[in-house]
Amino acid sequence: MIPLAQPQVGSKEIQALARVVKSRVLASGREVSQFEAGFAGYLGLDPAQAVAVSNGTTALHAALTPLGLKAGDEVLTTPFTFIATANSVFHAGAKPRFADINPFTYNLDPGAAKAALDKGGKKTKAILAVHLFGHPADLRGLSALCKKKGLALIEDCAQAHGAEVEGRKVGTFGRTAAFSFYATKNLPCGEGGMVTAKSPKDAARVRSLINHGRGPSGHETIGYNYRLNNLAAAVGLCQLERLEAFNNARRANAAFYRDLLTGVKGLVLPVEWPGFKHVYHQFTVLAPDRDLLSAELRKRGVDSKPFYPRIVPQEPAYLALGYGREKLPVALDAAARCLSLPVHPGIGAKEVRFIARQIREILAS
Repeated sequence: MIPLAQPQVGSKEIQALARVVKSRVLASGREVSQFEAGFAGYLGLDPAQAVAVSNGTTALHAALTPLGLKAGDEVLTTPFTFIATANSVFHAGAKPRFADINPFTYNLDPGAAKAALDKGGKKTKAILAVHLFGHPADLRGLSALCKKKGLALIEDCAQAHGAEVEGRKVGTFGRTAAFSFYATKNLPCGEGGMVTAKSPKDAARVRSLINHGRGPSGHETIGYNYRLNNLAAAVGLCQLERLEAFNNARRANAAFYRDLLTGVKGLVLPVEWPGFKHVYHQFTVLAPDRDLLSAELRKRGVDSKPFYPRIVPQEPAYLALGYGREKLPVALDAAARCLSLPVHPGIGAKEVRFIARQIREILAS
């Protein structure tokens, strides 16, 4: 079976883990500090602007905390994403609100966001933009909208480590940003996350929050234990060294898919806007009969999965809260037809050629 995701770990990660174990300092320490500094440097930020956390969901929660959200506040975001994006808004004390997506990038559409805000956005305090599948959201349009409306821009970069807009890496545009280092991500640690912040004040607030509210005079606020440990950070440091190579492999696989699948009837391939660097966390297509295609691919030894077969407002937990009546036709269409194919750096031209041939045969029949 060709897996949909496969972390690329080897002797360097094993040696790094062994060093941490032998040191007997397994909690947050030197490796975490080094990982924060290395990741910040990769983005072009100062070390103090990056705060390592326990996972991507805690990163989202912590990234929203400097806004001081309270009951009655809203955060506008995309309905076509993993549920953690919206859940984090609830964790931060506010409510998520949804606007439709761009039909080509599957990211929050600035025009739809503006229409939602014009219709009734007085309670909205921020826009939470997701860089879905590795393609950056329209940060130019969303940044302009936030500036016009007086809103904060927050980035969910869980699937977009190394993605860029006009040479500038995502995670450096918003007031804060959140990254995930889950096992399937472009930079996997098993678990882990990172928050980046533009201002030292916001970064310091996040650093206090994730360590039980600790500050210079003691526990100054009610915080959480969102700390990363040295074991995960040691793996992250190794993965960071190879992130660009891994992303280049993903991009090469995506380009080969595009060459082999262009023109297949009924199949919509992912796009890459000029000036936007797509890092292909997923190679997601739209297919006329997604479930049948996925089942047939599995029979032929290829793993695939729909990300995401249901938009967030239609999840049972959100229906119970009164969501589900929003008009989101583009997101609904994407959810009904999307299918992600293996694109990770553990495969190459041979596997991509095989998968593309199976897709052509299945759809032709």
